[in-house]
Amino acid sequence: MSNVTVTDPTAVAAAMALRHRAEVLRQLAHRLNTLRVLTLYVDAGVDTWMGPSPQACADACRAHRSRLLAQVDELFVTARRFDTRAAEMGR
Repeated sequence: MSNVTVTDPTAVAAAMALRHRAEVLRQLAHRLNTLRVLTLYVDAGVDTWMGPSPQACADACRAHRSRLLAQVDELFVTARRFDTRAAEMGR
């Protein structure tokens, strides 16, 4: 008796597509993680800001940074979920 496994070509294609999407999401997350905008808050404040509220500017930069980093984390989570689904399709 042979141990040959018959694989559904549609499932293989779907799994490959999920793996590709996961890789694209990881690449995007890595690119976002290296953006200069993530360190903008360092340059915001009373020493560099000429306006009504240097602290408000620094706070806004930190808040935007936090939201961007949360989205980066979500991209990594989604990529892992796609990888898991792709692996399950291969079973």
